[in-house]
Amino acid sequence: MPSKKPKGRPSHKTPPADKHPLEAPLQSFVDQMESLREAAPLAMFLPIAVFRKSRADISELMKKQDSSAATKRGKTFHPADLGKILSQHREFTRAREAIKLIPPSFFVYLICIYDDLVHSIVEKTISSYPDRFFSQAPGKNDTPKTISAELVLEANSLNELKELLYEQEINKLAYGHGLEPLEKLGKQLNVALRPRNELTNKLLEIVERRHCFVHFGGCATAKYASLCQALSISPQPKRGNYLDISQKYFNETIDVLMELGICLAQVVWRHTGTTKPDHISDADQWLINQSFEFLKEHKHQLAVNIINESTRNLETCQKPEDRLYLLINKILSLQGLGASQDVTKLLQTIDWGTWETASPKFGLIHAALTCDVDKATALMKKLDKNSKTFDNFLIIDVYRTWPLFKQLRETTAFTEQFKATFKEPLIQEKPPTSNQPSANKTTRGAQS
Repeated sequence: MPSKKPKGRPSHKTPPADKHPLEAPLQSFVDQMESLREAAPLAMFLPIAVFRKSRADISELMKKQDSSAATKRGKTFHPADLGKILSQHREFTRAREAIKLIPPSFFVYLICIYDDLVHSIVEKTISSYPDRFFSQAPGKNDTPKTISAELVLEANSLNELKELLYEQEINKLAYGHGLEPLEKLGKQLNVALRPRNELTNKLLEIVERRHCFVHFGGCATAKYASLCQALSISPQPKRGNYLDISQKYFNETIDVLMELGICLAQVVWRHTGTTKPDHISDADQWLINQSFEFLKEHKHQLAVNIINESTRNLETCQKPEDRLYLLINKILSLQGLGASQDVTKLLQTIDWGTWETASPKFGLIHAALTCDVDKATALMKKLDKNSKTFDNFLIIDVYRTWPLFKQLRETTAFTEQFKATFKEPLIQEKPPTSNQPSANKTTRGAQS
């Protein structure tokens, strides 16, 4: 009879062969980070509203007090008014505390999400590629892996012993302070996982600030103050100062942890996927899609950083077309940052003649990047006659929404050519809102 698996122990199952094990946890990490970015301001809305209302109510009750009944200890109130004032004061105090507690609570949870991703990367990598951790390759200098007698006695079967070994290795690599997990995993995989110095310094500050909130009520410790001084972080706090979590700092923390998490997962993904070309291609596609999302959200620096740090060398891309699209996303991000010199250099590295010979869509891409309106409108006519799609997207939506065509959308020639081709304006009119009813009520249901 098979033994029961101990409760609470994670199952280290190998993911489906067609998907790399890091794809799902990485996407979940990005979604969680972005959800907190959107949720934090909403979470602050209610306590701020209660705070303002209770303060206004207290002020109104104070105005109704009986000023004639004054004593040496101050003014007195009607019992009914006094009860209301005390009740409003409790609401006021609790709302004030909520306003103080919500930002650091969200901040601390951001780091929990990042730590969970690091744990998932270690766990998925060990369970999917155990030979990278448990086999002794010839010439390897690491000490041989050993199994303790206690571990053997604890296991009731070979499968359970395997899971215990995985769990032991995960605990050894995934837990640590700051950069420790990255350094340990990088050493085990023989790949550099240390981020650039600027990102490293920001991570150290974030982790130490989290420590201040978790253990010292949000007050700066001597260690945190000396770290800020060593890293030239301004303003430099003094020991005992309360550390504020502003909206700006909160969003910057998300960007730092997002870049770190994405780049870490991408580097490990590419390193462990070298034996399966489809896995490298999947990593390229994921990075293209995510950098495109950042472009649409005007997070240009984040898009540039994840492309630079994840690939390190774009020649590692599995397909030349994927490499081109990553370069295009990088160029668009640099344009958004106003880095015109870097844009010119990157454009010169691409053999546009070869690409345009392969497909006219690449000519349109080149025209859009250089804002060559005449060439773009001529190619629009050619493409629209032959195809209604652009990389499997409806071409009419591509022209309207993609950041690639942002500069062209601002020109008269492009908008006129769009209207001539599609028989409708480039910029669609918004449908009337509920308080602005449509003039033709009979068609309202069809438009909704």
